[in-house]
Amino acid sequence: KLLFKYLPKEKIGEADEEVIADEEVIEFSAENNSDDVQENKKTSGDISENRKTSDDEVIEFNVENTGDMDSNSSETNAVTSSPSGTDKKLSVAERIKKASSLNLDVKQALTFCGEDETFYLELLNDYSESSEEKLNNLTGFLKEENMKDYRILVHSLKSSSKTIGAMKLFEQARALEEAAADDNIEFIKLNHIKLVKAISELSEKLKEV
Repeated sequence: KLLFKYLPKEKIGEADEEVIADEEVIEFSAENNSDDVQENKKTSGDISENRKTSDDEVIEFNVENTGDMDSNSSETNAVTSSPSGTDKKLSVAERIKKASSLNLDVKQALTFCGEDETFYLELLNDYSESSEEKLNNLTGFLKEENMKDYRILVHSLKSSSKTIGAMKLFEQARALEEAAADDNIEFIKLNHIKLVKAISELSEKLKEV
């Protein structure tokens, strides 16, 4: 109404066009702003989705790696806990059986050990480890014709042989002990080497028990 009151008609038409143009610009700007906002929201959503996907992938990757580590750890433990064939130790029962195969009277020997198989196996080990030194000393006493010390040491070998069930060696050592008591050097010289050889061979075999 103000336009009709103060402006000529031709001016009113121009003013209307300007108003319309301004309205179109405003509308266009609003639409663009709305589109930009929607586009920005969409872009932000895409970024968030990408981040989420990336995070999910990282989590999944870590889980897979953790699983691989657990698997490797299990394999290591399996290898570590599995003994090789050469390192595997024999059980007490298997060692006793092996000792019996060496012509030892294990049954009788166990009566001297209170039926303690572990203690018996310790005696076998001591017998094997100490025999070399004892035999060397025994041979030295014979060379010196020292029958007193020879008799004492051969008595020790006699007793230890009986304790482990080596009854044949027990008999040989007893015969040499009696000969030493009688100063029968000739008998000792003939049979000494037989005892030394027999005890040495048994001691070597006992190392495998």
